[in-house]
Amino acid sequence: MRASGGTFLTVPEERIRGAQLDLAARGLHVETTGAVCWAAVGDWTEGSVVVPLCGAGLKTGLAAPH
Repeated sequence: MRASGGTFLTVPEERIRGAQLDLAARGLHVETTGAVCWAAVGDWTEGSVVVPLCGAGLKTGLAAPH
């Protein structure tokens, strides 16, 4: 990561749940592991970004808020 100038991001559980619910509201039913990517980009405003959304959400269901 250092050599390429990349960055690691951490995402708290509440943002992952919020991202999964946001995607569901947009008609995309993804697993929590796929929602992590959406949560990580959050309020990205610089240029374009491609977010891989994996899984159909059938294994974990929709995240329930605590």
